Amino acid sequence: FVPKLTQAQCERERKMCKIKSLKTDFIRLGFHAQEVDQVFASPEIDKLLLLLEEESGEEGGNHLQPLTLWNGELLKNVIARFEESSSQEDTLVSDQGAEQEVEEKDLREEEIEVLEAIYAEGFQLLSNTNSSSSEGTSCTDNDNLHYRIEVTPTQPLYMKQHDASTNANNICHLHVIANRRGYPLSLPPLLWFTNSILPPALLRRVNIQLQKKARELTGQPSVFGLMEYLAEGLASWQTQYMEEEGLTQEQVERSDTEEYNYQRQKLRAAGKPYTHQHILIEQQRLTDETNKQRQEQVCFEAKTLTSRSAGKFLHQQMHERIEEEVDAAGRRAMNDALCRGEGSDEARKATEAAVKEMRK
Repeated sequence: FVPKLTQAQCERERKMCKIKSLKTDFIRLGFHAQEVDQVFASPEIDKLLLLLEEESGEEGGNHLQPLTLWNGELLKNVIARFEESSSQEDTLVSDQGAEQEVEEKDLREEEIEVLEAIYAEGFQLLSNTNSSSSEGTSCTDNDNLHYRIEVTPTQPLYMKQHDASTNANNICHLHVIANRRGYPLSLPPLLWFTNSILPPALLRRVNIQLQKKARELTGQPSVFGLMEYLAEGLASWQTQYMEEEGLTQEQVERSDTEEYNYQRQKLRAAGKPYTHQHILIEQQRLTDETNKQRQEQVCFEAKTLTSRSAGKFLHQQMHERIEEEVDAAGRRAMNDALCRGEGSDEARKATEAAVKEMRK
């Protein structure tokens, strides 16, 4: 006879299953188990699980979880643990005032506009994907900037035949949490690269490279530069990883399915002109087209950011010059009135009249 579980015991079992499933998902993304355990040891994890139950009841799950879970806060905390454990440098801390926060907010808004214009459908804002409607969060809320961008490597990634046949498996994304205090002037954004096929060890290696590059670009909006860096280096990082693990392309090809070998034999029998030289020429053509598109994107972004920055600078400079002239006219008017022997009230009125005249 096995006694039935009480309601409290059932709740605990369900809670443990959810925690175990989420931990597995994060480890699959390239995080270490110790980093994930530290985040899930937080007392706020109960709040997260409660929110997860409400969302699964309303929407039936989310294909982006755990990346968008808790409005991206869970991913943000795990990335912070990853930075602490993987970085050789001291932990970065932002020390800023209110004026710098306003400037950083404006820079983040401008960066999102540029990224949306460049990547179009490849850009997706995730800030409100899992946010509660009772909070009244807006998609343009600068305090909840979590978005992802589709990454297109300049050289195609090497996949096994049964993996390459599924287009969804070849899609790469860069998740960005840009509302980090201090970004972009003093800190890099929180980033995480994802792919459903690449092994966790390779994903972690890629994200370590991204973290190093992001620190080098601190002081300016860096997401576009990191996208270019990621697209150009991804294939070489995968090749290096395969060589270190002893997984050469020949070994992987020999382990492909019999169906793939059969299809390859059919192509050869049909006399398809897939010679090595043709493949090289086609790869070079695709590479040249991709490089040309990226150069156009870089020029577009440079022109957009430069024109906006120049316009703001000129506007501010003109405003400061006008204010200086207005102040000088007011001082001259007050000095003249006092020299004429007028009282302070008359001098103040003369000053106000001069300022008003200058502002016309």
